[in-house]
Amino acid sequence: MTVDRIRDALALMVADPAATGGLWLRGRAGPLRDRVLAALAPLGARRLPPGTDEAALSGGLDLAPTLAQGRAVWRPGLLDRPGVLILPMAERCPAGLAARLAQAMDAGSHTLIALDESAGPDDALPAALADRLGLFVDLDGLSAADLRDLAPPAAPVADAAPANLPPDAVAQVVALADRLGVMGPRGVLATLAAARGLARAEGRAQATDRDLARAAALTL
Repeated sequence: MTVDRIRDALALMVADPAATGGLWLRGRAGPLRDRVLAALAPLGARRLPPGTDEAALSGGLDLAPTLAQGRAVWRPGLLDRPGVLILPMAERCPAGLAARLAQAMDAGSHTLIALDESAGPDDALPAALADRLGLFVDLDGLSAADLRDLAPPAAPVADAAPANLPPDAVAQVVALADRLGVMGPRGVLATLAAARGLARAEGRAQATDRDLARAAALTL
């Protein structure tokens, strides 16, 4: 993974975090990963606490104030407010939580940054999340010094029109996904969205074949 690819992923997340489904960030906790997350600070992402369950996600009756006030007091859930969520130790995410987060992503109300600390072949991100997270960044082989100049990307112009794709973009990406063994439509759609997002982030109305290649490096 190159620093330029990491910058591309950050630019796409800041420009439109939902467009590509979110970010699968592989790397151990430490200064390197902290710098990447610091560059995503403009998203205002909320970290899911350890042991997050359905009650925490959906909310429910808050017992202490209910007893104190003699009336039902409801506690809001983490999914009540749309936004970006950070999932620590995503490789250990229980199937039920993964399914619930996948539902929120499919509804378009939430985007996920999955922090994957996999140390071996037995660790794996749940398929329900891996299939939906369009951007993949692996910090293996990099040092904190490599990212010392990493800064939050500039947000694109709010009313900028979506960038156009090259005429044969769909055929190119479908063929590449097939060669790489990427099954299903999500990877293709994420690549096309990322190519348009890269062009828009740089103030261009037309995505190029180079944008498609940059996008595919992160999505396929």
